[in-house]
Amino acid sequence: MAKLVETGGLSRSYFIHLAKSLGYDVTIDEPEPFRCGRNRCGDRLWIPEIVWVWIVNIQDGQVPVYRFRCGSSATGERLMSFGQNMLESIFRDLKPAHTQVVFNYVENNT
Repeated sequence: MAKLVETGGLSRSYFIHLAKSLGYDVTIDEPEPFRCGRNRCGDRLWIPEIVWVWIVNIQDGQVPVYRFRCGSSATGERLMSFGQNMLESIFRDLKPAHTQVVFNYVENNT
């Protein structure tokens, strides 16, 4: 239903709000390439193309594992997959076409 209602957006706040409406607590990082004169020793070295990547940090602590099951799975399904398939699918469908989204499952340390 969420795919039908939403039209997409370009801002981090749009995707954070979308995730919250689906019951997920996320943060989004937009890494920048290393630049001489701006970055310092110890900073992460990203390639210039990293500007087209954004990282969604999902704060639920566990990565669900989906296994193929005889009798309930269908032909063409993967033998095993990981992650929040619904959230990942919606984000991939609605993200700007020129970008790539990476999902990071953050473990809660409470």
